[in-house]
Amino acid sequence: MVVLNRVQRRSAFSLKDIEHIIQLPVRYLLPDAVPEISQAVHNGVALEGSSPLPKQTERIADDMLGDKKVHKNSNVVRRFVEYFSISPARESRWS
Repeated sequence: MVVLNRVQRRSAFSLKDIEHIIQLPVRYLLPDAVPEISQAVHNGVALEGSSPLPKQTERIADDMLGDKKVHKNSNVVRRFVEYFSISPARESRWS
């Protein structure tokens, strides 16, 4: 799988030229987003999901996952006593 990074509209090579040179199909194109990334780093925040770079990154991640769905675990509420329970594996070390 080939990911072409920092793609600009006006490039010296067309996509077909690049694929011909490397003899592989380009699967994903990531847009050049230097100002956007610099601003996000400066502000200490994630890139906004509405811009092209995060959208394409999310698409790549979804394709990599395929049919596997990622489910966030809901906040598991533990009782106070559970923090002090001893697991069977730990118990066997002391026997």
